[in-house]
Amino acid sequence: MKALTRLYIIIFFVFIAVFFTLKAEAQKYTRNALSVYVLNKGGQYDNDIVRASKNIQVPDKFDNNLLKNRVLSVPNNQAYILSELQKEKVASQIVSKWFMRDSITGMFNMELVHNRGLYDATSDEMAKASAKKIGIATLMDAGESLVNKSYIFVLAFEIF
Repeated sequence: MKALTRLYIIIFFVFIAVFFTLKAEAQKYTRNALSVYVLNKGGQYDNDIVRASKNIQVPDKFDNNLLKNRVLSVPNNQAYILSELQKEKVASQIVSKWFMRDSITGMFNMELVHNRGLYDATSDEMAKASAKKIGIATLMDAGESLVNKSYIFVLAFEIF
């Protein structure tokens, strides 16, 4: 009898340890946003590459943060690329896109942030939020935490 009780206690603690291990490992998926640039290095095919850059589409796995200008005219060197991104104020453009900044009035609109916040919520979070008075608004505002999940992807083509 004592052996069976000990076995049940051991199984219980193993179950608890596995449960908390799995819970700790389960990470919430957050949807990243992507901006894409192409390097224009002044090569033979750069006109074709620049034209093709206008047709770049962001895969459905990411939020689309494509900007109007998608071409960087610098050498394929990290320092030059970073310098050009800073000079063109790409980070500010991305934040402006997130908050739908009106270039004339300077006013912001939270619609895109709210939509991305809702899209990022799990069905369990949606169910819990629906039961609360300000729950959905909280999920919408959670979109603000996704802004730091914006990435810039720079393509450099080499012709051999």
